[in-house]
Amino acid sequence: MKLTVHIILNSHLDPVWLWTWPQGVDEVINTARTNCDVLDEYPDIVITRGEAWFYDVIKRLDPALFARVKEHVKNGRWHVIGGWWIQPDCNLPSAASFKRQAAVGKRFFREEFGIDVTIGYNVDSFGHAATLPDFFSDAGYDSYVMMRPQQHEKALPSNIFTWESPSEKCITTFRISNAYCTTGGIPYVEQNLVKTIEDADRRIGHTMCFIGAGDHGGGPTRKEIDWMIEHRHFAPDIELIFSHPRAFFDAVSRSGVTLPVVRDELQMHAVGCYSVVHRIKKEMRAAEDMALAAEQCMRTMPHDRNSEVAAETIASAWRHILFNQFHDILAGSSIRTAYDHAFDELGAAKTACRGIIIDSVRRKAIALAPSKEMQLLFANVRTDDFSGYVEFEPWTGAMNMSDEAGAAVPTQRIKAEATFKENRLIAHMSIPSGAAKVFRISYGDAPAAVAPVVRNDSSLSNGFVSVSLDAGGISSMGLYGGDSLIRGPIRIASIDDTSDTWSHGISGYTGAVSGMFNTETPWSVWNEGPLRTTMKNAMSLRSSSVLWQVYLQKDEPIIRMRLRVNWNDKQKIVKLLIPTGFAVTERIDGIPGGRIARPCNGQEYPVFDFVSLAGASSALAVVSRDIFAADVQPDGMLRLTLLRCPYYAHHDPHKVIEGDIRPITDQGEHEYEIALMPMKHPSFDVIAAEITRQTAPIMMAESTKGMPGR
Repeated sequence: MKLTVHIILNSHLDPVWLWTWPQGVDEVINTARTNCDVLDEYPDIVITRGEAWFYDVIKRLDPALFARVKEHVKNGRWHVIGGWWIQPDCNLPSAASFKRQAAVGKRFFREEFGIDVTIGYNVDSFGHAATLPDFFSDAGYDSYVMMRPQQHEKALPSNIFTWESPSEKCITTFRISNAYCTTGGIPYVEQNLVKTIEDADRRIGHTMCFIGAGDHGGGPTRKEIDWMIEHRHFAPDIELIFSHPRAFFDAVSRSGVTLPVVRDELQMHAVGCYSVVHRIKKEMRAAEDMALAAEQCMRTMPHDRNSEVAAETIASAWRHILFNQFHDILAGSSIRTAYDHAFDELGAAKTACRGIIIDSVRRKAIALAPSKEMQLLFANVRTDDFSGYVEFEPWTGAMNMSDEAGAAVPTQRIKAEATFKENRLIAHMSIPSGAAKVFRISYGDAPAAVAPVVRNDSSLSNGFVSVSLDAGGISSMGLYGGDSLIRGPIRIASIDDTSDTWSHGISGYTGAVSGMFNTETPWSVWNEGPLRTTMKNAMSLRSSSVLWQVYLQKDEPIIRMRLRVNWNDKQKIVKLLIPTGFAVTERIDGIPGGRIARPCNGQEYPVFDFVSLAGASSALAVVSRDIFAADVQPDGMLRLTLLRCPYYAHHDPHKVIEGDIRPITDQGEHEYEIALMPMKHPSFDVIAAEITRQTAPIMMAESTKGMPGR
C-alpha cells in the first residue's frame, strides 16, 4: 500500500532551558520572523506551531510580525496546534492547571485568530499522566501528538493509537518516531524519515515526520526544504507531502482502520525529573493552591474590588503559574539561574492571589457584630469541606475559646515560630467549603484536660494508632492494639545516584545505600496536651542533618511526621524507606485528577499527593503534598523520594569531573509534612480528606470591635 508521509515543518522552542526566559523571548521573535520569511519564499510549504505564550510574545513586542503570522494562519499556511499556554510537564501539575492550560490557550486563539484548536501537542514532555485524555476530551480535543517515552522506554502496539484514560475518555494519539526536530541538518532529516517509515502502520497509509531546527527555535532551513522538494517521491510507494497534523489525523479517520487501544499512563522517560529541584515543585503546588483559593474567595465572599480587575489579577497569576509549568522548568532540568526567575514569578502570582484572599476574609471580619470578647473568624477558602486541626496565633495569647453558640472549644498551646512569645494554639474545626465560622477567645488558662495521647520515652499511642521510635526513626507503627504494619524500621537513607539531572537511561534507583540518618540522642517531647503530643529528635548523616518530629492528635487515626532536612551532599538520592509488614496485593497512586494502579517493581513513578498499599486485611496510605516521586520494591518496601542532588542541567554523555564547581541541585533546607494512615482496607474518601487538610485551606482574621477600651 502506498504510504504518504506528512512532512510537519516545525520548530520546537524551549523558552527556558540552558538559558533564561529573556533569551527565550528572543527565540520567539527570531523564529517567527524566519518562519514567515520561508513561507513567503516557498508557496507550497506549511508551518506548524503551538503554545499561546509564543504568539502572545509576538503580539506584545512586534505587532507587524504578529500581523504577518495572522495572515499566514488565515491563508492556511501556518497551522496552530497544541492550544495550551505552554508545553508543560505532564506529570506534576494539578488537574486544575491542566484545565487552565487549555482554557487560557484556547481562549487566546479564539480571540486573536478566530480558531478552535483541537489537537494537543506536548512533544518534549517527560511522560504523560493517564488522566490527560480526560483534560483533552473535556476541552474539545480529538487528537494528541507526543514523543516521550519512545518505544525502547514504553512499548506500544503502534505509533498511532487510541489512548483511553481510567475514566474511559479517549483521544487519538500519535507518537513521533526518532525526533521532533532536525537540528543537525540533512543527515537528521534522513534519520527521521527512515525511522518514521519503519514505524508507520501501512494499513492506514499515512504517517507524520517532523522536520526543522529546534530546542532553541529556528524551524526548517532552506536546505532542508529544498532537499524534501527534490526527494518528494522518496520511493516508488512513498510520497512526501508538506502538511500539518490536522490533515494527518483526518486521513487516519478516513482510513477506517481500527486503532489499537492503550489503557495506561505513558511512562517512563527521565524519572529523575519527578523529584529533582524539590523547591520548584513545592512552590508550584503552593501557587496553584493560592490561585484556586483566590478564585473561591471571589465566588463566595464579599468584596468591593472591581470584578474585572480582580479577574485579570487572578488570570495574570495563572499565566505566571502556567508558564513555569514548562517541562524544563517544573521538571527541574534547567540551569540554576532559570529558577531565580521562576521563583520570582511564582512569588508574584502568590502575592497577587494572597491579596485577594486577605481582603476577602478581612471584609467578612469587618462585618462582624461588636463583641466584648475578641473574635476570630476562620474561613475555608477552598472548594472542599474541611474537618481537622487548625494551628493559629491570636496576638493576645488568650486560651479560652467558644463557638458562636457559647459552647467551649478545646484548645492547646503549642510551640510558636518565635522563641519568646508562645501564642500558637491548635483547635479542631469543621468548616464547609466557602463558609466561615466565628469563635471568641478570652484570657485565662484553658480547663484542665487529660492528654489523650499516652507516651513514654520512645512511643506514642492515642487509642487509634501507635508508634514506637528509635535512634534511626520509627521502629514500629500500626493500628492501636494490632500488629505493626512495618516489618522493619522506617529510615531516611542516602542512595548513590550518579545519573544525570534527568536520570536518562534508568527506570529506578538501584544504587547502594551510602548511609542512613541516625542519632545518639533520645527522643524528647516538643508539645504535649489534650489535643496533640509531639516528639522530636535531631539526626545526622555525614555533613547533613534532619529534624524529625512525630506526633499524634486526639481522635485521629493518623501518625504525622514533619521533617526538616538540611542536605549538603551531591550525586545522591534521599528516600524515606517504609518496609510494609504485609503482603502487598494492590498499589494505588495519586495522579493529577485521579488515581492509578501500579506495580511494585522498583521503578520510580511520579506521585500526586498519596501512595496507598493494601493487603488481604491491612493497608497503609501515605499522604504528602511535599513528595512527588516514589518507588515500591517487589517485597513491598515503599521508598518515598525526598530529594535528588545531581548537578544542574547535567546531560549524559557529558561527564562531571572531580573538582567541578558548578551548582548542585537540592542542597540546603527542605521541609515535609507526611501522614501515615494505617487502615484495614483503603478508603479514598479518608485519603481525600487528609489531602484537603494538608492544603491548609483555613484563613484567620482577628476582630477587636466592641471590646472594652477598643
